[in-house]
Amino acid sequence: MKKQTQRTLLALLVLGAGVHQVVAAPTQVNITGVVVASPCTVDTTNSDLNVNLGTSIQAKDLATAGNTSTAVPFKLVVKDCPTTTSKVTASFSGTADTAAGGRYATTSGTGMADNVAVEVAQDVSPYTLQNPGSTMEMTVAGTTATFALRASAYAKGVVTPGNIASVMSVDFTYN
Repeated sequence: MKKQTQRTLLALLVLGAGVHQVVAAPTQVNITGVVVASPCTVDTTNSDLNVNLGTSIQAKDLATAGNTSTAVPFKLVVKDCPTTTSKVTASFSGTADTAAGGRYATTSGTGMADNVAVEVAQDVSPYTLQNPGSTMEMTVAGTTATFALRASAYAKGVVTPGNIASVMSVDFTYN
């Protein structure tokens, strides 16, 4: 039995010597990423996100196409801009009223004024219109950029009395 054990051990040693351990070459894993500056944020406290054109716009003042109501100034403020951001661009969108030269269309229906659009312009002379599809660029001061705008009712013809409602959307890009 002792010889049998010795032969078994010898056979295992011979077989074990013929087994080679195979190790694969090391594999490199590359991990990459990019850190970017955080975008500015809309300052909802200091921005005028609801603009009231007034509750006593006189229909007689909007009796002729092209007439406008008294302009109401408002501002959109972006804050917390990274120090590397020097300019902010506002891109305006909304439903254009082609009968009003692309100004913003108003809601129609019961109780709504008819034959009127909303005009939005920069609040500095020459009062450049900011119709849907237009852009406006401002320089960042510190970490803030302010877009000074103005809105008014715009007559497409004789305006009938009623409420005025319109929506303008703004997307901001940072440079």
